[in-house]
Amino acid sequence: MKKLKVMADFSSSGIWDGETGHMIDHEDLSLDGGLIDEFEKWIYYYSESYKSDYSTLKEGKAEKLNKWGRELAQKLKDKLGNGYEITYQGEDENGLLDLITV
Repeated sequence: MKKLKVMADFSSSGIWDGETGHMIDHEDLSLDGGLIDEFEKWIYYYSESYKSDYSTLKEGKAEKLNKWGRELAQKLKDKLGNGYEITYQGEDENGLLDLITV
């Protein structure tokens, strides 16, 4: 079973190989344009949600970021099917949260 992790990071696709940690391009997964657009908007929101010194998320941004990220992880799971294990790596003002399997 292929393992993928959905996790926001600056200038990324938001999708990572769950074993190697390498970023995966949307096109490598044959994602449709609508889902790609959603991932790109989520990554943009992530970038705009950080303090100007990039030290931590701005207060009040984590809840929306994580809700949206979990939704994208579920959409990715629905698109790719049972041959994939999809996890979501959330983040809050204090750092990374526990992995969630979708």
